[in-house]
Amino acid sequence: MVGINEFYKSTIGTKLRTSQAWGCVSADYGVFLNVWVEEIKNGKAYIGCKKPVYNKGGALHMNDQERKTHIELIAQGVTAHAVLISNGLGMPSGKKATNGTSQTLMTYKYSK
Repeated sequence: MVGINEFYKSTIGTKLRTSQAWGCVSADYGVFLNVWVEEIKNGKAYIGCKKPVYNKGGALHMNDQERKTHIELIAQGVTAHAVLISNGLGMPSGKKATNGTSQTLMTYKYSK
């Protein structure tokens, strides 16, 4: 099993801000969003939060702010990639996590 930061570093050539970050921006390749496979419903991954996420101090959570920036970049035409993360129960195309979580990289084009 490869940890999420190791996956980002070895596959994408960049790392997440923290291991709990929801994605990152690469100057060379675009926006990368972490998406849990098990949360994809009817072929759609809802990558934004309907309600703002706040931290314990009452401020907007940094991951929520970062995801909003990622979505804005994608809407402006920056290439979007999904890093599909799974607990092993819902990986596509027969891929399966053997221990903990598994990651797969997919590229998407923004459409309204």
